Amino acid sequence: MRGMSLQSRWLCLLALGSLCALRVDSAHAEIYRCTIDGRLTFRDAPCPGQPAPPPGSPIQPGCYQVDYAGWESGRQLFIVKIDAAADGKLRMTEPGDASKSSLPMRRASADELRSTGRLLGFAADSGLVMEVPAGTPNQPALPIGLYRGRNPYRDASYFFYGFLANGFARPVACP
Repeated sequence: MRGMSLQSRWLCLLALGSLCALRVDSAHAEIYRCTIDGRLTFRDAPCPGQPAPPPGSPIQPGCYQVDYAGWESGRQLFIVKIDAAADGKLRMTEPGDASKSSLPMRRASADELRSTGRLLGFAADSGLVMEVPAGTPNQPALPIGLYRGRNPYRDASYFFYGFLANGFARPVACP
């Protein structure tokens, strides 16, 4: 404040005092990133529906809608159903068509979950993968199945890796 007139000093002190007196609340609006009916939305209230399952908890049986790129017709949707057979083993079927065969499923190993992260850029914390007999030729680099993890925004996401269709999935009511 050297070289300033007395009046300038008082004006600076008055301005500084005014700023200190005006206490700005640090309240800020939370922004919630939600996927509602398959569409990304941003809200000022928590997302509707159930909270995301805790990391590492098993994927629950039910239906999952998969969004994938079609060959000639753009985006395609299909539904896979994960359920428990009479013997307690998991299986994947096409809902609503009992004539189709089912694929036996098992929980993904820690190594399979790590490889999912490397190959898909998707930090998987749980997965259900197809049981394949040992020695079966032409195995894909990543076991076929449904994975759950966190996307880059830290949202819980599902990803289906299949024979010809790969894409993000979401739980839906079974038809």
